[in-house]
Amino acid sequence: MGKMEEGERICPNCGYEKNSGSQPPNALRRGTILRSRYYIGNVIGQGGFGITYVGWDLTLEMKVAVKEYFPSGSASRTNLYSNEIQWEFTDSGEAGWSEGLERFLKEARKMAKLDSIPAVVRVWDAFGENRTAYIVMDFVEGITLKKYLQTHGVLGYEECLNLLLPILDSLAVIHDRGLIHRDISPDNIMIQPDGSARLLDMGAAVDVRANDGLASMAVVKRNFSAPEQYMDSERLGSWTDVYAMAATMNYCITGRVVPEAMERELKKTSLYYDPGLNLPLHFKDALNSALALKAEERIRDMGTLKERLTDSNGSVGKQGRDLNGRRKITLIAVGALFAVCALTILFCTTRVSERAENAVAEATDGTVAEMSVHPAEPEYLDVSLSDLSYEKTEGEKGVILTRYMGEGNAYIKLPDEIDGQPVIELGSGIFRENETLEGIILPSGLETIKGSAFQLCVNLREMELPEGLRDIDGSAFAGVGLEEMTIPSTVETIRKGAYIFKVPRVKIAEGNKTYTMVDNMICKDNSELTAFPPSRKGEFVIPPEISVIGDYACFNTSLTAVTIPGSVRTVGANAFSGGTGLQKVVIENGVHEVKGWSFSDCRSLSEVIIPESVKIIGYWAFDGCDSLESVTVSRDCKMENGAFGEDVEIHYYD
Repeated sequence: MGKMEEGERICPNCGYEKNSGSQPPNALRRGTILRSRYYIGNVIGQGGFGITYVGWDLTLEMKVAVKEYFPSGSASRTNLYSNEIQWEFTDSGEAGWSEGLERFLKEARKMAKLDSIPAVVRVWDAFGENRTAYIVMDFVEGITLKKYLQTHGVLGYEECLNLLLPILDSLAVIHDRGLIHRDISPDNIMIQPDGSARLLDMGAAVDVRANDGLASMAVVKRNFSAPEQYMDSERLGSWTDVYAMAATMNYCITGRVVPEAMERELKKTSLYYDPGLNLPLHFKDALNSALALKAEERIRDMGTLKERLTDSNGSVGKQGRDLNGRRKITLIAVGALFAVCALTILFCTTRVSERAENAVAEATDGTVAEMSVHPAEPEYLDVSLSDLSYEKTEGEKGVILTRYMGEGNAYIKLPDEIDGQPVIELGSGIFRENETLEGIILPSGLETIKGSAFQLCVNLREMELPEGLRDIDGSAFAGVGLEEMTIPSTVETIRKGAYIFKVPRVKIAEGNKTYTMVDNMICKDNSELTAFPPSRKGEFVIPPEISVIGDYACFNTSLTAVTIPGSVRTVGANAFSGGTGLQKVVIENGVHEVKGWSFSDCRSLSEVIIPESVKIIGYWAFDGCDSLESVTVSRDCKMENGAFGEDVEIHYYD
């Protein structure tokens, strides 16, 4: 990627627009890095099923689209505080939530295993994070079919066929694998710069073979969805996509949407085609059959639809090809202009992507850039209240700083009090990605530092945690430039412990009654393993004094083998997740519970010994363990949905 020239407002390479506005409050913050790989930019689409972002793959160095599972009505988030989603469970509760997420990922992974299909966007990756799930897909340049039609008018039926028949062929391949798209419409079809069409967003795809034609969540697009998509009890199939494709073609040639399916059924509305359109009889008959309200009366598959649309011999006539050729010239020009001028993403310059990549490398490898040379005693400037957003705590016992808006000052001092009340908390992400910050003096009465507070502050070198601090989220320090940090004696809670070791040298202050440093591990009350250094390699046996392995304790571990003794009762959530080199896990008899995501994304993990004493294995505990083929568990072990990958064979003790 090239850099923006001085004076340019829109990047010609990736479409980043300066001052492009803020991210919707329910969306991921721009600059978020998912799975230590995908840098998140602007929202480019949002519907009832999820949110789609433009992203940058830091590994392959290419633009991608990232779809987030975010069903409206049951999910919420305020990104000022956290990227994690808050779920509002209905009567079906947590099990229903887990089932929806599991199916979302399962179907995405099945799509990812398909060979590249020319006219359909390809799925590259799928994973869970932030209490939800994500699908990574091709990012397709161009202009949506809906926007093109609104700008340039309707298509002739020959043009329509030339443009969309390749999508029919690709959908036929997908249907043969048991999947259907469920969300075909003009705003999900992109006209690429070369004039070809490509179907977007496989985020709503469902495996109808595996689920007996039923979907866990309804996906409905007014005027394009078939009647059966409105009812949970109705079976879906290739005929469901046939209806949506026919409704899309109808819109292309008439400029009008088909009345909503349920309205058509209620009012017995028949379809009408203006005689001035000069549509062949076989073409109109094909659309009418494909738009039949009763599924059993509808054209059943894309192959049959194509035959009916093309008068059975696949020909659309010379006139159609000429018109399509002329239109393609326009599409190329429009597409090129759109690619240069219309995208609004954030991470667009080489400087931004390099910063993100370098920061991720720091957060993963523990490497730190060389310390810059500063004056011996830098001048710390008091932060003005106009540069802060803040709020009172419940009961108005103190102040929470939620956002810092100052610019240009490398060394700052935060206020100890505001309106006569002590500043006791730094909110989530308050200084996230602040490249200017090199030193900071924290409020003397500070009690809590929330997650991501200083994340990716790559130049931050000077900071002391004050005595009185009680609660730290380790992710606050991921990717910072600090070389050392002392945990105060007053700290009682460390969350997401392994992140603490993103700072190379960590100490526990004398007098801390809760945490101790043992063999470079942080332990709580001498019984919980809270943080294990991610850089430690080889094989390791958890000490017998440990009874709990805390959440995120060994996150992103570099170990190749670990033995968990029977003294441990619980393995915490995400305890070993992201340990890509971990190959063998031995859990000894006595361990009772392995919580959700405990070993997720340990892609080299091929051998796991689980004793009969383990009675609970949480959601997605071994999800993404691609090398794991089989496990043996107790017959009375409760395995939550998605505990193991779909290809893992489950055996039981006699």
